[in-house]
Amino acid sequence: MLSTGSVAKIINIASSTVSVGGRGMVAYSSAKAAVVNLTKVCAVEFAPKILVNSISPATIDTPMIRKKYAGQLPDYSQAYLTGHCGTVEDVWSAIHFLLQNDFMTGSDIVMDGGYSALFSPRIK
Repeated sequence: MLSTGSVAKIINIASSTVSVGGRGMVAYSSAKAAVVNLTKVCAVEFAPKILVNSISPATIDTPMIRKKYAGQLPDYSQAYLTGHCGTVEDVWSAIHFLLQNDFMTGSDIVMDGGYSALFSPRIK
């Protein structure tokens, strides 16, 4: 919990997988969806003294992701509208925004490089 004055702030980290389905992701996605719902319920329970929000990033370039791919990130140009995965700095910018904002609570910021905006039907 962080405080930037008279109001405390909680920022939870979820995942963009709460918005889309994916094979082999049932436990992870369900747990992250619970984080988003926890955020909303806590926002109601703790307002106005504590503001509670969450951030749901897609793939972020971290040592863990680099290790998963043996140090070489995959080509994300077809996965994300931005053409690349996110950075730690991208996530920090959302955290910084939430720390500066004293009006936003109960919200989830989806940081998925435009992935959830793209509708691509699988018609053969």
